Amino acid sequence: GSRSQINGAVQMCSRRTLKKAAEAIGSDFWILPSSIYELILVPVYSIEGDAQELAEIVRSVNDTQLRPYEILSYHVYWYSRDMGNLSVAA
Repeated sequence: GSRSQINGAVQMCSRRTLKKAAEAIGSDFWILPSSIYELILVPVYSIEGDAQELAEIVRSVNDTQLRPYEILSYHVYWYSRDMGNLSVAA
C-alpha cells in the first residue's frame, strides 16, 4: 500500500486536517480512534450518546478486533470547531 495509508491516525495531530474536517462536517465532532490506521469522525449532532458511551465502543473494538500493536487509544476525543482545539472527552 501507499505510505499515506500507513498509520493514518497521525492526522489527529494535524490542526490543519482537523480544521478542514470541521469545515466539511459543519460542526464540532467526536474522534474515535479505530486503530493506528484510521480515525472515525462523528458529528456531535448525529448521535444521542455521550463520550463515555463512545469510549465503551472504542474499548470493545480495541479488545475484540485489533492486535495490540494496532491500538491507538482507549480514549474518545472532542474537536471544537469554534475553539480549534482537541481535547480528551472520555
